[in-house]
Amino acid sequence: MKRYVKAITGILLLVLGLLYFTCPDEEDYKLWLEQEHGITCEVGGPSQIRLCTRGQAPIEWESKHVRTLPFYIQVEDKYADDNMAYTVRATGVFNHFFDKSSIVYK
Repeated sequence: MKRYVKAITGILLLVLGLLYFTCPDEEDYKLWLEQEHGITCEVGGPSQIRLCTRGQAPIEWESKHVRTLPFYIQVEDKYADDNMAYTVRATGVFNHFFDKSSIVYK
């Protein structure tokens, strides 16, 4: 029985360690956002506003919510342009993002 408990504890610690060391960060999210959705943002100007583009077209950044824990990251980012509203939702784990985004036409 002791071997069984030790084996289960070892496997659990291995999985938790893997989750911890492969958890993506916000820089990984920015790269993923550019590759998957073509959205890039930079802070500029004297008032430090966020300037975003989708492809070559400007897009308005509305809000961002980030939840980071040692094992995963969740991001909800909202953008809008003249005829669409973009809600980018992603969960990052094991250096990979799972996309749950939506696009709503105005």
